Amino acid sequence: PKRGLDSVQNALLALDALSKHCQESQWKWIDGLLLGGSLAYALADYQKAYEWFNMILDIDSRWVILKFYRSTVNLTPCRNVEAIANLAATEMLMNRKKDAEQHWRRAVKLRPSRFDAVEHLIGILCNEQRSKEAIAVIEYVERSLRLRKRDMSPADALHDMNDSTGIDGPPSPSARSDKPLYDYEEYPQRH
Repeated sequence: PKRGLDSVQNALLALDALSKHCQESQWKWIDGLLLGGSLAYALADYQKAYEWFNMILDIDSRWVILKFYRSTVNLTPCRNVEAIANLAATEMLMNRKKDAEQHWRRAVKLRPSRFDAVEHLIGILCNEQRSKEAIAVIEYVERSLRLRKRDMSPADALHDMNDSTGIDGPPSPSARSDKPLYDYEEYPQRH
């Protein structure tokens, strides 16, 4: 029993430290937000997890608007699929099933290979006796994966497995969150 309490206390201390670091970054440190949201979720603080995952989506949305303002025509939605899927899981636990369904649909559309999102979306549809929609989702995923596999070289397929950019367009700022950054590397400058 005491060991469990220590783990919870350590997790709360870690979340507090993450909060301070994220605040210092003016809530723009996506890796920290993702980790903090996941930690809040694990601690059953679903409201905090919901807020943190939404901040990631907001950061991506602002980047899209900025790119449009600077004459880039590529208007893609937030593509941090991990944040979208985590937000959907959080919404399910907050009894916001319709919102969760929409976010899982978005995650599946952006990355059909994200099988946890596919599984949850199909689960919602089947539990609501919407099997035709579930079959349509499965067919979409199969078709998308088949098309991507056919059009890729083996090297591209391996790279794609580690790519968080979604199925269309250049990576968003949050796509860097899934890739390691070494001390000798710097983030590319955005103009």
